[in-house]
Amino acid sequence: MALAGGGVGAVAGVRVVDTMKEIDESGHVVATPDRSRLWHAQTPQAFPLELIMDAYHRAFKEDVPATDDASLVERVGGQVVMVESSGKNLKITRPEDLDLAELMLSRGDGR
Repeated sequence: MALAGGGVGAVAGVRVVDTMKEIDESGHVVATPDRSRLWHAQTPQAFPLELIMDAYHRAFKEDVPATDDASLVERVGGQVVMVESSGKNLKITRPEDLDLAELMLSRGDGR
């Protein structure tokens, strides 16, 4: 994440290998995006302090929701680069994520 400097943010991520589908409000498929340009964003995400503070200040002031820090930085025109990570960089969000992490650690895969 040493790239986060000079006004540029950095996000860890992995390339999408699954086929992705975009759907409409009724659940009908409307598009199949080109996955060669799609990445799963992960953590960590790193940004110059002034840039991320400005992005959060403006989002709070304008009541803008976000799913991650990078989306707020992108919204204010900040540049964000993707840094290739590993599929082993798990985010523990759901109970099954913890189960997977425990399995990986027990097999020695979590290094």
